[in-house]
Amino acid sequence: MMARFSWPWSRPERFDSSWSIADSAFAAWLSGDIDGPSETVTPYTVLGLSAVLRSVSVISTTIAGLPLRTYERQGDERVRAPAVFDDPWPGVDGMTPFAWTETLLIHLLLWRRAYLWHEARDVRTGEVTVYRPVPPDLITKTERVGGRMQFTYRDANGETQTVGSETITHIPGPSLDGVEGHPLLSGARAIFSGAISGDKAAQVTLRRGIRLAGLLVPEAGEEVDETEAKAILENLRAKVVGRENAGDVAVINRRMKLQPWTPNNIEMQWAETRQAVLGEIERLFGMPPHLLADTEKQTSWGTGVAEQNLGLARYTLRGWSDRLEQALTRRLPVGQFCEFDYKGLLQGTPAQEIELLIAQVQAGLLTVDEARRILNRPSLTRAQLNALRPTPSPPSPQESTNE
Repeated sequence: MMARFSWPWSRPERFDSSWSIADSAFAAWLSGDIDGPSETVTPYTVLGLSAVLRSVSVISTTIAGLPLRTYERQGDERVRAPAVFDDPWPGVDGMTPFAWTETLLIHLLLWRRAYLWHEARDVRTGEVTVYRPVPPDLITKTERVGGRMQFTYRDANGETQTVGSETITHIPGPSLDGVEGHPLLSGARAIFSGAISGDKAAQVTLRRGIRLAGLLVPEAGEEVDETEAKAILENLRAKVVGRENAGDVAVINRRMKLQPWTPNNIEMQWAETRQAVLGEIERLFGMPPHLLADTEKQTSWGTGVAEQNLGLARYTLRGWSDRLEQALTRRLPVGQFCEFDYKGLLQGTPAQEIELLIAQVQAGLLTVDEARRILNRPSLTRAQLNALRPTPSPPSPQESTNE
């Protein structure tokens, strides 16, 4: 049985032989992490980091924007088939297909697991007609018993019940034990904790001093007590602060100098920490640097931004979309399967697409009508097709003489 540990993870007092290798507590025990991270790391706190929020948003919304189509095998061909995943939670009170897919991706990216509650069934066929995403926090235990999956579900009233795969569709993320997805936030908790600490340090520094314009310092030999200093400062502010004093001249009846204030290197280390953590988050989520405004690295390989966008689809998005496709396909009738259509994401410019279609028509790979359907245009009539065919030119006088 797999042990479960609440946020934040910390090293247990004793080793428990029932732990799974995927348990965060087991990793903490091996690493000697007794006190745990300095900041509480949860799926909710890490979303306060702009790089994490942007990474999760880019991956989830990009895949959610791809059409999720269901097909059926008919001989050597595949034909579009209507299925529940065309609109998995229909109705005014349900979720749009975009929001539904986006929610599943957010659960997978942060919790490394996603669950779908079988909300409704067809009274005649018994097939599921509504799949409702379940927040992973409500599933307190996931285990395999007798070869079958079991889930302990806690509802809004705090009551728990144990159900099986006939009630819940489980979509695990990358896993070490085949049951639970690997806890990314636990495995990389030092990185996320440091990032949260860096953001907090930045906020404190901004509040406590980085907004100062300067320091008013008495010259050598000038003595100013606290009362006089306060009066001088108030008098000076009244003469220099505000747009009505722009361009005016201020006079101080003391020998004082204005010393511009700048933070030292130690106080500025929070900026270096945030920059270092940005690279770590890019690696953890597989994000191209330019999509996180890390523009210094945007031409680090290939031909730059265009190649990195292609790499995002190939090496990051496909890993998550294929995981969803295969899990959802198992809920479809035999012979049917679903897949995300990447054509719109990967297609070139209109000029490139037209040139490619013309080449395919000329090579006999596509008919004119098939090419027009790709462009969402109606088929041509016979008269229009005849008009497109080249008119043979009359023979030249020389050719006629030779004949």
